[in-house]
Amino acid sequence: MSPPLHHRIELYLSQVIIFDPQYDAYIPLIIANGGIPRSVKLDPSDWSVPHEQLAAAFNDKTKLILINTPHNPTGKIFSREDLQFIAALCHKWGVYAVCDEVRRLLLPAQQILSLFTKTKTILIAQCSSGGLGRGRLQPFTL
Repeated sequence: MSPPLHHRIELYLSQVIIFDPQYDAYIPLIIANGGIPRSVKLDPSDWSVPHEQLAAAFNDKTKLILINTPHNPTGKIFSREDLQFIAALCHKWGVYAVCDEVRRLLLPAQQILSLFTKTKTILIAQCSSGGLGRGRLQPFTL
């Protein structure tokens, strides 16, 4: 019998970093699974990631960061620099990045970088015939 293809991440009393504004279901889902949401407000002038505030949000209780690019609800496509910064923080603190990238399929002509890597990253994406087979997901590593 093959081992399961999933891994349960225990969130009880663990911090989950999310960007503000965020998709309205994130906070209730985090709380329902025992996590503690910690919001980091994006800069409203251009919806960029505030590096100092994000770095300050990580600590020993942080288990996950939930990101999506294009960001929901702003539509912001995070830059390579922002994603590299987030990846470096995840590596430093041993944090999982949950990448909700369903909306990337709405931009057929745009190259969208992904934080998705082979370690400590969970990708949420559409897996239909019109989805992952297009080759537009561009994962990168540090």
